[in-house]
Amino acid sequence: MAASLSSSVTHISAYAAIDAVIKEEIPVIDMSILRNATPNQRPQLIQEIGQACKEWGCFSLINHGVPESLRTLMMEAFTEFFDLSEEERREYLGKRILDPIRHEMGISTTAEGEKYSRDFVRIFVHPAMHSPSKPLHFRAILEEYARQTREIANDLLTAIGESLGLDESYMEKALDLANGHQILVGNRYPPSPQAHQLALGLSAHSDTPLLSVVMQNGSIHGLQVMHNGRWIPVQLIPGSFFIHTGDLLEIVSNGKYKSLLHRVMLDERSTRISVVTAMGPPVENIVAPAPKLVEIVSKNSVFPSIKYVDYVELVKYNPFGKSVLDLLRI
Repeated sequence: MAASLSSSVTHISAYAAIDAVIKEEIPVIDMSILRNATPNQRPQLIQEIGQACKEWGCFSLINHGVPESLRTLMMEAFTEFFDLSEEERREYLGKRILDPIRHEMGISTTAEGEKYSRDFVRIFVHPAMHSPSKPLHFRAILEEYARQTREIANDLLTAIGESLGLDESYMEKALDLANGHQILVGNRYPPSPQAHQLALGLSAHSDTPLLSVVMQNGSIHGLQVMHNGRWIPVQLIPGSFFIHTGDLLEIVSNGKYKSLLHRVMLDERSTRISVVTAMGPPVENIVAPAPKLVEIVSKNSVFPSIKYVDYVELVKYNPFGKSVLDLLRI
């Protein structure tokens, strides 16, 4: 075992504003301990994961087992994709929310008139594997990276279910994670020398699926999370993944674990690239609060049952903030 259980959760510092002196602490979970804990050690770690989900909706994951070589290859492959000519990338431009490969680029504007700038390519990788044809080696790298991060996400979802007081097999069986809908998203956020005119890479939003696993290039800090009414810039531990909760997990937990509201700010000088693995149930499955949590937590369902694909369609017309969850809330 890499460390004692007492060291499974440490903390990293972030600041509510660049010039602020207020420190916040983002939990850090050691994946190697989760995978190797004895039956007597596991309950403490499960409790710590649950506390991170409840208080923050996110944590940094260290010792996750994905080799640095694979992480580098994946980041380089997405970089090469974004370096393709606009004409080569144009075939993947798509407007339909369920296109298996969907690419967008440039500056966009929210309904409130807020401008943000990013290029992204979103790829469905499980249960059916899709991949752009370029760069040529992209598919093989994508497939292996997707497999390893899917295992991580599913292991974490099992632990999160246990932290909610659910049976160890509940998340896997109720959400059919073996056939779950997995998406990989590559994001490129360009530098913005005139940050006073264009500062946002992505407006405040929560992710739709159950759980997201985030990797980024280098030490460029643009990701911010909402915590206790403050925007907290996240400084990732080198080599770690950033894990955060999604809307569907908030539904399954009957509102006990909130999906994370987050945004991306542009850097004045540097390009930020992130790779996000988003894990959910099969798109045709119905998602509902776990019956045990309805009985124990509130005696009532906070959310109605809804088919995943129907929820995705609602998000299509309300992509920012957490307005869809607010609309569904009973």
